[in-house]
Amino acid sequence: MAAVWSLLILLSSFFVARGVEDKHSSGTIGLGYSLSPLTPPTSLASPSGRFAFGFYSQDNGFSIGVWLEGNRKTDNKVVWTANRDDPPLHATATLTLNEKGLLLSSRVSGENKVIAYPNDSAVSVFSASMLDSGNFVLYNKVNHTIWESFEHPTDTLLGGQALLPSHELISSSSENDHSSGRFHLSMQLDGNLVLYPLDVDDDPTTAYWATATDGSRQRPDWDERTRIALDVARGILYLHEECETPIIHCDIKPQNILMDDYWRAKISDFGLAKLLMGDHTRTFTVVRGTRGYMAPEWHKNVPISAKADVYSYGIVLLETVFCRRNLDTTVSNPEEIILSILVYKCLVEKKLDKLVLGEEVDKKSLERMVMVALWCIQDEPALRPSIKTVVMMLEGITDICIPPCPTASSI
Repeated sequence: MAAVWSLLILLSSFFVARGVEDKHSSGTIGLGYSLSPLTPPTSLASPSGRFAFGFYSQDNGFSIGVWLEGNRKTDNKVVWTANRDDPPLHATATLTLNEKGLLLSSRVSGENKVIAYPNDSAVSVFSASMLDSGNFVLYNKVNHTIWESFEHPTDTLLGGQALLPSHELISSSSENDHSSGRFHLSMQLDGNLVLYPLDVDDDPTTAYWATATDGSRQRPDWDERTRIALDVARGILYLHEECETPIIHCDIKPQNILMDDYWRAKISDFGLAKLLMGDHTRTFTVVRGTRGYMAPEWHKNVPISAKADVYSYGIVLLETVFCRRNLDTTVSNPEEIILSILVYKCLVEKKLDKLVLGEEVDKKSLERMVMVALWCIQDEPALRPSIKTVVMMLEGITDICIPPCPTASSI
């Protein structure tokens, strides 16, 4: 008889344990459920096991977050972190679901704080789920969502997750340090998604990138484009010939040209710039720059001169004039993929106007800017004009003859 009772108790324990296990394997937990860094359970998996919520190792302690499960623990990809700028947690910390939310308790500091809670303090938490979407959710008694990690993103957006107006993503300090880094991607109220450095004002002139879904990226008119082209050339002239120590920028491209409040073009980002010391006009350096804007000599293991910037400027000038990339694989006609080749053909055939259909363009100015750009992108640096000559040609001070046909060797 005792054996029968023992068997019944054992079976009862098994089914209770199995019921608890099934509930947790479904990704849902109830009030009183706790996690800790070292003692199981340390995390709550989503139903498929694709995502998990809980404690993960960070520096000399632990952090709380959501991660995408990898084949190995070291392959896990953290996609959300709670209180990311707080110091790492001690191994004795515990996380408990109660009616107020997720309560983080620390035996070392004696501190208790709720790290996830509903906006309405009168609403009570009843359960929580780690979903297969990567969203960690708190529910009330009638199973309505009252808080979710998707509405509090850190550095990652997952499929199905929206970045709401006035919300932002802030980059992590590094791949393994998920504290706040140097950049933030902000969804503005005007619908524009903009990337800013974290330590500057959210001003259009400091933006690294923007979608311009607010309509701010409408094509500049012809006068604006000619002014931008000349502003950039004068900026490069200042670097090459008017600084106390000549500077080769090494990365002239549209993304490094910012517009100030008066719509004047300014050259930015000197992270790859190279100084020409003494009376040197050329220098050896490692390959630097951006593909599509790099002069051919960067790939030939030869000294680099200021003519490398002239080449990059030539590509930028073409793109500014025609408001498209030099290399565009989305066009329907294969002959139009490389802008520089297309432009040269139209120049020779005196059909440049077909590239600016529907615009009011000064034809002499168009032809002049095109010829300047084509001279700038010659493969041989000796054939390219100096940036001072470029400025004079753009201003109409110096005559320009038709340049040789450019090649696609550096694209």
